[in-house]
Amino acid sequence: MSVRVFESDEEMFSAMQSDREAVIQTYERMPKFLLEGLKPGHFYVTESCGLVIFGEITESPYEEDRALMKGNPHLREVRGYSVACVEGELGTACVSHMAPISKAAFEQAKKLNWEVQPGVVVGWIELRLNNLRAVAC
Repeated sequence: MSVRVFESDEEMFSAMQSDREAVIQTYERMPKFLLEGLKPGHFYVTESCGLVIFGEITESPYEEDRALMKGNPHLREVRGYSVACVEGELGTACVSHMAPISKAAFEQAKKLNWEVQPGVVVGWIELRLNNLRAVAC
């Protein structure tokens, strides 16, 4: 984990805007087949501060939330799970930080209480990417 220190609010907000622009640029360069695998009802894995997070991409029942997501196509509403939060937590996540996995992989991780070896996770990601590429062709 790293901590950034700012001299002023303006400096902090400027850095936040720069970070947001970088994330949007990454999103815009993502292959279409990959974005097709990161829609509501699909599953993903990501890492944050050394914690592996498994998630389901959701869609809010509230029109206001859906309108907000339309204005931020690089974000997804999610329910994320990990060894630190086994019941799951609602939130948003950037698709550029997600790696798609299958529902079967997600369910297997759930059975393991989200304690999955990194090599297994990589295999799940590779399998899902290969399936998404095949569908895109």
